[in-house]
Amino acid sequence: MPARNNAWEQRKFEDMVIRQSKVTVSSPDLPSIEYEDIVSDRGILNKEINEKLDIKTGIKFEPYDILFGKLRPYLKNWIMPDFQGVAVGDFWVLRPSEVDSRYLYYLLQTFAFQTVANQSTGTKMPRSDWNLVSKTAFHFPKNINEQSKIGITLQSLDQRITLHQRKEFCDKFDHPFQQLGQFNLFDIETTLDDKIFEEIIDSNI
Repeated sequence: MPARNNAWEQRKFEDMVIRQSKVTVSSPDLPSIEYEDIVSDRGILNKEINEKLDIKTGIKFEPYDILFGKLRPYLKNWIMPDFQGVAVGDFWVLRPSEVDSRYLYYLLQTFAFQTVANQSTGTKMPRSDWNLVSKTAFHFPKNINEQSKIGITLQSLDQRITLHQRKEFCDKFDHPFQQLGQFNLFDIETTLDDKIFEEIIDSNI
């Protein structure tokens, strides 16, 4: 495989995202997403939300915006929809700014980000502290093409590796994306069967 850019840098989280705040009402063309619609720690929906009939008010999101549940962040309610809709409840709606959306999505799942996000305010209803999270710096590749390649690869791994391979991968890194920002694509390669990795990369070139 050709050599890849290994140049990383740190950037404050507030410089990576634009936090959305436009309030709107759900409709058949703008379905709503609530905490109860998301499979925790999986980033997938547990129902056909287009079939929801209730009209709800929330923050509008666009395709590939990231919804991060700030209420009780340890519940790990996050999702990156490929459609537009309305986020109902205690979500941050995050729009990537000069950073690859998939890379950012998996960054939110890392130990580094989760540690900061779980330094919450409040006791009965703990919420992530935007003032703290937004000022925290995280590692990422300078080259957005490298970000994209990592994001696509992690997404493919998340969708395609078998349960046995997932267990081996998780055992090595504790969580597949926990070390994101501390290794590059070469580190991911060494944990996977070469044929599977090359198949994933070739399918995304």
